[in-house]
Amino acid sequence: MKCEKCSNERENGSEYVFFYGKLMQITAPSPGFRKHNYGIAGQEKAWICNLCVIRKFLLTGTGISTILFVLSLITWLFEPNVVQRIFDTDPTFIGVMGTIVFGFVLMRHVMLFGFESVTHFGDMVAYEAKHEQLERQGYNSFFTRGQRKQLRS
Repeated sequence: MKCEKCSNERENGSEYVFFYGKLMQITAPSPGFRKHNYGIAGQEKAWICNLCVIRKFLLTGTGISTILFVLSLITWLFEPNVVQRIFDTDPTFIGVMGTIVFGFVLMRHVMLFGFESVTHFGDMVAYEAKHEQLERQGYNSFFTRGQRKQLRS
């Protein structure tokens, strides 16, 4: 099938969905708190190849931190003294701190997007592929499936 993001013919991919609408009202029920009310007008679907979804993931903070974590873990496992030479400290301390930082980044990602992250990134790519025509029609709010689910609750 033809990917609607990169326009290449690919065998592997999926159909992703995003929702669009308009910001209807902003209310301030209490000082320092604002509530946004959206009117969802519809949804758009797009067939996106796996390569575009992987690219989107790798260009996010979670993707970059995952790559750095894996590279640092490999370096630490195969050459533990390199950390000590670079930072002049105990390599175990650096490894533990790196794991803690990676854990926080991963936890933040799960809190924001849930465990359905492939779907989330695919929905974001579908939005990138099709949002311009909807913006020309006056729509100013766009949501992935996970974000829409949060709006309902």
